[in-house]
Amino acid sequence: MKTHLHEKHHEKLPRISVITAVYNAEAFLEPTLRSLLAQTHRDFEAVIVDDGSADNSNEIVERLAAGDSRIRIVRQANTGIAGALNRGIHESRGEFIAFLDHDDLWKPDKLARQLACIEQDDSVGFVGCYSALIKPDGSSLGWRFGTAAAGNVYRDMLFCDLVAGGSVALVRRAAFDQAGLFDPAPEIQGRSDWEQWIRISRLWKYAMVEDILVGYTRSPTNYSRDYDHMANAGKAVLDKAAADDPDFDARTRVRAQARDTFGVFCIGFADGELESIGPMLRRSLSQSWRPVMLSPKRLLVVALFLLARIAPRPLFNRIWGIVARLVFQLKPGVSFLQTRGPKPGA
Repeated sequence: MKTHLHEKHHEKLPRISVITAVYNAEAFLEPTLRSLLAQTHRDFEAVIVDDGSADNSNEIVERLAAGDSRIRIVRQANTGIAGALNRGIHESRGEFIAFLDHDDLWKPDKLARQLACIEQDDSVGFVGCYSALIKPDGSSLGWRFGTAAAGNVYRDMLFCDLVAGGSVALVRRAAFDQAGLFDPAPEIQGRSDWEQWIRISRLWKYAMVEDILVGYTRSPTNYSRDYDHMANAGKAVLDKAAADDPDFDARTRVRAQARDTFGVFCIGFADGELESIGPMLRRSLSQSWRPVMLSPKRLLVVALFLLARIAPRPLFNRIWGIVARLVFQLKPGVSFLQTRGPKPGA
């Protein structure tokens, strides 16, 4: 799937285009956009794609846009997240493109640090960072997503969405020109970003800012709360990757699927769905035991899950607070905007 993105002329173009797909987001949208407008890097445009909202999201965007000319609103009938992001890319003008989900938060230096990172190497097509899982009030859950992997990461990307969050990536426009846009196929809805990064990582290097720059909000309205769909969509992503890469054999694909299913289990565990997420762990282990049993960190997560099922909640919360500080350098309950990032390599 190749799409040539048109060029805009006769005007000063923003360095970065930030695309936010909005759908019935009035409960979260203003803090999200204010975290964007607080960026220390100022040379950006904000392309807000209203994907058929029926609430007051439009009014919030219009009010903020009245005070900041960098905000542009694009309205369309509902197409789903991939279609909305693609519309935003077509409407955007920047050399680099970033994505900010309508309920997430950014640290003020997020764009500045990622831009400095990607500018160091023309062969880097996209750059990530760590994200902290947060409650709707902005306080930390204690979980950190993302890995320190960088460089030619295609094989690693098949086993794990290294970008790990819809608000993480800063992408070179040329990478979309070469790899194509997000696939809107219904069977991968909610995982189309991972499928996109797999295609880009075949062609471009990946870089990583080893700091927590994104707050990834977990709420009952998250699309990823449908854990069965997320796991099934992950399998569809891997099936598509295998169709494009004959070297991605069936045995390797099963292990990659087991690793991805375990990732869905981790999300459910972080969401506190202790009763309903257990079958996802069993599903992962039945696909292949290797990704979990050969990883000390994943075994630790399993042990914590089992402890959470039997320990009194206050006791588990104290234990989790210790683990979160030691493993992720995060303190549960602290405001995301007050958290310090991990040391490089942590």
